[in-house]
Amino acid sequence: MTDLTRILESIEQLAYDVLIWILLAPKTLLKIVLDPVWVSSYVNEEMSTKNDTRFDGYLSPVILIILTSLIPFAYAYLTPIPDVAINGPTQAKVNEEVEFYASIDFIAETGRYKYIWTADDNQDQIIRNNQTIDHVIDLLWKM
Repeated sequence: MTDLTRILESIEQLAYDVLIWILLAPKTLLKIVLDPVWVSSYVNEEMSTKNDTRFDGYLSPVILIILTSLIPFAYAYLTPIPDVAINGPTQAKVNEEVEFYASIDFIAETGRYKYIWTADDNQDQIIRNNQTIDHVIDLLWKM
C-alpha cells in the first residue's frame, strides 16, 4: 500500500512541477532576452544554495534547454506536412482551355480549390466551394 501512495505522490509532484515550469518558462525567457548578463550570476547564486530552494524564482537552465528544444520538435513531429497534389492532363493543344485540379492539404482544413489560368488574357482565378477569389495573394492572406 505504501508503494501505491508513493506512486501517487510522485505523480502529484510531477504535475505540480510541470505547472510551475509552464508558469516560469515565459518569465525566464523574457528575463534572458531583456538582461542576458543576469543569467550567469543568477545560476552561480542558485547553485550555491540548498537543493530545496534552488531555482524557485526562475526556471532551471537544464529544464529550460529541454523545454525549448523539445516543444518545437514535438510540434514539428505532430503537425502534418502541407502538401499539394495537382491533377490534370499531361498534354493539351495550343489555345485550348485546360483545367488542373489541386488538392491542398494544409494544417487546418480549408477545403478544395480549383485554379483556372489562361495564357491569352492572363486572368487567374481560384475557386473555392464555387466562390471565385480574384488573386492568389488574397487567398493566402485569408488563410
